[in-house]
Amino acid sequence: MRKIHTQALAKQDLKNIWLYSFSNWGEVQADRYFDELNAAFALIAENPELGFACDYIREGYRQFHINRHLVFYRVTATRIHIVRVLHDSMNYTAQL
Repeated sequence: MRKIHTQALAKQDLKNIWLYSFSNWGEVQADRYFDELNAAFALIAENPELGFACDYIREGYRQFHINRHLVFYRVTATRIHIVRVLHDSMNYTAQL
């Protein structure tokens, strides 16, 4: 299984998701959703082809939909690089 590397922008996305969830639904729900996102990362690490290719956005990028968020990632020989975690209502092509 490849290691997960969460890039700086994705780390900021996760922080913002947690803060938004906390302010709207409380700590328990924010933690629960954060755990679901991390479980999705583990699934991607086990099966990198789980998400579909989105070369039309960026060459080599894949995306995986979890709840209302899209996980954008790249696969290398040894790692899964989590690039961004964006809400599905966002103009994500502009964010990448």
